[in-house]
Amino acid sequence: TLNDQLHIASITGDLGLVYYYQNRFEEAITNYEQAILAYEINNDSRGVMIAHSNIGDIMLQSEQYERAVKELSIALELARKKKIVSYELDAGLSLVESWIELSQLDRAEKELNTLEPLILKQTSPCILGRRLILMGYLYWKQMQTPLANDFFRRGMEKLESKDCQYDMARASYPLAGFLREQDQVEKARQMLQKAKEIYTKLNNQLGLRAVEKRLRALR
Repeated sequence: TLNDQLHIASITGDLGLVYYYQNRFEEAITNYEQAILAYEINNDSRGVMIAHSNIGDIMLQSEQYERAVKELSIALELARKKKIVSYELDAGLSLVESWIELSQLDRAEKELNTLEPLILKQTSPCILGRRLILMGYLYWKQMQTPLANDFFRRGMEKLESKDCQYDMARASYPLAGFLREQDQVEKARQMLQKAKEIYTKLNNQLGLRAVEKRLRALR
């Protein structure tokens, strides 16, 4: 009733998070989009960045990679303008993953190289592990199998940290594909089963759908 757009934007964004954790993704996206409009009215680029990042994350998890690229690119640009390193790294690494999924390997490699100086300053095993996994994924798609194997191995070692379980689950997708190509189907299945256990604990329905699809492909 006060028409306070800044607080309306904040609350609408928070509602998006509530719906996300309830696995009500269409409602989450609707609230994020409404939050963007309200944040733009108030020239709050940080709020716009967060909302686009959240939509991009849903698109990435639901394997709508072109939409993910659109949303994550906006979030990354805003994060760089505002020099918010945590969002720059998260949006940037997710964008790299999306580019690889779309077979845009040159773009993925360019973005990963751009992020490299920031990544190497980090102590977070999750960020360092994500970088290594994406390097492995990139090398695999570039048909450099020994390098891919090495980076995947090192990446999974980093992601063993208890704080990186979600990232480990996501890393199982490219690694399982790589292992399957190397005729290590049982190892691939074990990786995906571990990811399924993580997603079940997190009550992440998008992750469960994606991992079930990959398990069916191994049968």
